[in-house]
Amino acid sequence: QGLGIEKIRAGDTGGVIQFGEDASVNPVRLVELVGDESGAYRMDGPFKLRFKWSLRTDADATDALDKLLKRIGARGEPQ
Repeated sequence: QGLGIEKIRAGDTGGVIQFGEDASVNPVRLVELVGDESGAYRMDGPFKLRFKWSLRTDADATDALDKLLKRIGARGEPQ
């Protein structure tokens, strides 16, 4: 919520994060994420990040999503 995320849908094969217009996600980190791992992450319009991964359990998806949210972090926060 603190990042301005409106909706998250994630499962064992991937998902989508829908950002609000006032999202506080660090845009540089988001661009780096998509650029570095374009096979796994892509923007679908200005406010939606789609991602692919292959995980075994919902718990793995929760952990991976937590790491992803920390990686794109709020503006101005250290990585």
